[in-house]
Amino acid sequence: MNVQLANALGAFAIGVAGNLYSRLAHSIAFTSIVPAILIQVPSGLAAQGGFIAGLDSADYLNNKTRSVGAEAVQSQFNSTIANVALGMIQVGIGISIGLFFAAVAVYPVGKRRSGLFTF
Repeated sequence: MNVQLANALGAFAIGVAGNLYSRLAHSIAFTSIVPAILIQVPSGLAAQGGFIAGLDSADYLNNKTRSVGAEAVQSQFNSTIANVALGMIQVGIGISIGLFFAAVAVYPVGKRRSGLFTF
């Protein structure tokens, strides 16, 4: 399964539960959604391979610096940074799309007196 799709489905489930809770309890959805999203972000990065890439880069820098030139080490470090940054962007997009569709599913015609999806 695509990692972005998994993030979007997880955020959709969290968003639907939070928005339904806020609608039934007449409270703010932000307080019920944010803790779950804060847990979903690192798990999305782990599924993307961002943590393993960082560990591989640290291992590469510590163990292979003496036998390989500085240019190769810098190139490896730059590619790892680019992969982690791309993974963070993909996780953020997946979560945003999931939360948007959850808000549209719970509030199909919008919400009175408040901005929808304003956090």
